[in-house]
Amino acid sequence: MTEYNDYAECCGTCRYHKKDASDDWICTCPYSEYMSVWTEYDDSCDSWEGR
Repeated sequence: MTEYNDYAECCGTCRYHKKDASDDWICTCPYSEYMSVWTEYDDSCDSWEGR
């Protein structure tokens, strides 16, 4: 099992990883290929920015 910390460059630590109205996590980064897509904590992309 992979463990993540607060410094891992993944969706779970990205400033654009937000909860939507249905309480699911979604990408809100306008530069990401995952914009408006539900994401998991360990997903990642090149547009990552720390919180």
